[in-house]
Amino acid sequence: MRALQLYFRLHRPYELNQLDDLEGGYFGGEAAFREANRTEYQPFFALLERNSQKFPNLRVSLSVSGVWLEQAEKLDPELIRRLKKLVQAGNVELLMMPYNYSLASFYDEAEFTAQMDRHCKKVEDLFGAERAVLAMPELIYHDNLALWAEKAGFAGILAGAAERVLDYRSANQVFDAVGCKNLRVIFQNTRFSRALRQATDLVMVEGVKASQSFVEGDETEEVAEASHKKMTATDFVRGMTGVRQTKAQEKNNARNIVRSSGQMVFSAKKLQKELDLECLRGASVNLCLDVAMFRDFRAEGVVRFFDEFLANWLKTPGNRFVNASEMLKVMQPKVEVSVKSTIDWRMEEESSEAGLSLLKDVRFCPPSWLRQPEQVKLSRKLYLLRENVLKAKSEELYRDFERLTDLSYFAQMNAERPFLVGDARLRKRDKQLAELETDHFAAILDDFIKKVNAKQPEPLKVTAGKEAEASESETRAIVKKSEKTDDPDDFSVKVQRLAGSKKPDKDGVFNSDWNDLVWDEKSWQAATNAMDDVMAEVQFLTNRISQKKAEIKEGVDDLTEAEVVTKKRKGGLLKKLVVE
Repeated sequence: MRALQLYFRLHRPYELNQLDDLEGGYFGGEAAFREANRTEYQPFFALLERNSQKFPNLRVSLSVSGVWLEQAEKLDPELIRRLKKLVQAGNVELLMMPYNYSLASFYDEAEFTAQMDRHCKKVEDLFGAERAVLAMPELIYHDNLALWAEKAGFAGILAGAAERVLDYRSANQVFDAVGCKNLRVIFQNTRFSRALRQATDLVMVEGVKASQSFVEGDETEEVAEASHKKMTATDFVRGMTGVRQTKAQEKNNARNIVRSSGQMVFSAKKLQKELDLECLRGASVNLCLDVAMFRDFRAEGVVRFFDEFLANWLKTPGNRFVNASEMLKVMQPKVEVSVKSTIDWRMEEESSEAGLSLLKDVRFCPPSWLRQPEQVKLSRKLYLLRENVLKAKSEELYRDFERLTDLSYFAQMNAERPFLVGDARLRKRDKQLAELETDHFAAILDDFIKKVNAKQPEPLKVTAGKEAEASESETRAIVKKSEKTDDPDDFSVKVQRLAGSKKPDKDGVFNSDWNDLVWDEKSWQAATNAMDDVMAEVQFLTNRISQKKAEIKEGVDDLTEAEVVTKKRKGGLLKKLVVE
């Protein structure tokens, strides 16, 4: 049996409003969603519905972000109904992902867990689907993520390009995750997934167009032929009306001329032939695609291509379409795999190499295209706000915070164009666009920080009387100590404190200590909460000073319970006793 999994990603972030149009909030993009609905979602769902009726055993895997579900519920609830019908029929399996398509797994494990739980609950409420397989944004994967997924109750995880990790061995199989008892990993087939997502020559052919031209017979031949046979009345009438040939003769003289259209189109036959060869390296192939291809390659015949390919694949005996859960069941793992450096569904030059790795070289930081200095700086600035957002106890602020964590905003800050080679003008344009996106997001984030700070509980004012002079000196000592504490918003300072004298890499990140910042809870708290510990002491002394002043104002004697009882027995006067 040859099993083929078609996985599609369905995600659309909210568009960020302009700074002069923030009265309605930070997020918009209704027009963009409706346009995407017309050019992407409608053709995609129609394709699934049409072929699920033809082939009831068709199986497809799909990951849908929470923000896409929010927009679909508001702008086109019919999409939710159609998807629910496909899920209940068993044609579509929904894979889980962070609700807001975020990078929280690299910056804040608590926020990552919260978004995962929220997404699983949303999918269960809408479609009745339970968590089974995890598909991270951009199919990000590393060993620590596998450990987390197993603890969270997942049976498998979908991962990106692992060709270099596997030393270019075949990824067409199911793997056991290192350190996990039950979790299994399915890697994408990068060569074919990339070919379909980017329309490369592997699946494209030059399009053709057919036309007909009428070629009349030689008049001398017709006259000569007519002279050898007796002319009938019908022939005589045709000759009088100028009609020289019957329909059969016209059909014979009409020639089909096939010309090149000059445009490359998808070819189902070519993909089928290439996959037949690929299956010799492994019987389970995983193709990871984006629903946006139905918009980008509409002129290249992508809809017709999938219709033909689905039918052609199922015609071959032993071929099956499976979803992720079925692939985990039908394919038994024979190899355990360890990924010591983050991978995703892009095939980068910087991907990790196979073989042994020193512990100090293990890097569970984001991929290089999401690890540029500005991206890291803004990400850290955003995630360090989470605690204050929770303290504000505002659902609106927390909703905006989660939406700002969308990976798409940070991806737009990178001017690199993966897999494409552009001229100098294109590179300059992309750099300018990336700078504009970075400045826009930074301005939105600064405005959001002001809102969060405005919602913080007001601290008690430090007012002390004569009785609190000693406490004031303690407070001044602690405040003086806090002035030497590093700025909690400065990511590089935190990393330097953890990394000691180590030098950062070319991206400005201490990769060897990224794991400590994120997954080691003690180190993370030591790096992020040092200032909070100091301020907690200040707040404690402030409360103590305020309480002392209140007692003095009320005229309450500073007595212990034993002294109060003794004073009562002696008949002493006590103006007022306040029992806390």
